[in-house]
Amino acid sequence: MTVLEITDLTKVVDQKTLLNNINLLLTSSHIYGLIGENGAGKTTLFRCLLGLSSFVGKIYIDNELVTKNNINEFLKKIGFISPFPDSYDSLTIEEVFEQHIRYYGVACIEAEKYLKEFGLTVSLTDKISMLSLGMKQRLNIALVLLHNPDIVVLDEPFNGLDREGISLLKKVLVELEQKDKLIIVSSHSFAELESVIDKVIMIQNGKIVKTSDFREIKSGDLKTLEDLYQKYQVEANLC
Repeated sequence: MTVLEITDLTKVVDQKTLLNNINLLLTSSHIYGLIGENGAGKTTLFRCLLGLSSFVGKIYIDNELVTKNNINEFLKKIGFISPFPDSYDSLTIEEVFEQHIRYYGVACIEAEKYLKEFGLTVSLTDKISMLSLGMKQRLNIALVLLHNPDIVVLDEPFNGLDREGISLLKKVLVELEQKDKLIIVSSHSFAELESVIDKVIMIQNGKIVKTSDFREIKSGDLKTLEDLYQKYQVEANLC
């Protein structure tokens, strides 16, 4: 079992608190939905988790503290889906694959055949800039699964996907959960999110305001993630 623990995590930039004393304990075989309005702190939290942003606090993976000395080792246990940076536009699909394979130490694969499993019939010489948003998302999904990570983090993964792509991603998420992976998904697409998550975390103004078992909640009066989100907002504003 994989355990991710975040304790007292705080991020301040120019005297503005972006994350305020975040405490979470997440375990594998679950799909966590991270919800909150724009600017709530979702992406900032992911950046801290991935070592892309400094912070005050501690992160543990399987009870071992993540530090500057071992961050690269731990990052190899994580797969992250987010938009490709602009610097990738000039790279070919083959070059992106080669980067991924080198960094994660993955055995060489027949890339074009592998990509077809994700609905991508492309040439390895195609540049990233030539791909549609949906195709980039599919490529991201393929890359994330290539090194078999223990933790999968997805930031707005449904953006740009057509119906077939959304169905594929949902299938992938369920399969990852069944393989004892720990999955965290941030998305504004509540209709898509609620069909796969079993846990929900709401962040507002840099604070975790609620964590719940979504499947348990759905068996009660609140049937949708939107219902739950509205209830959380009311409760948070009353505090």
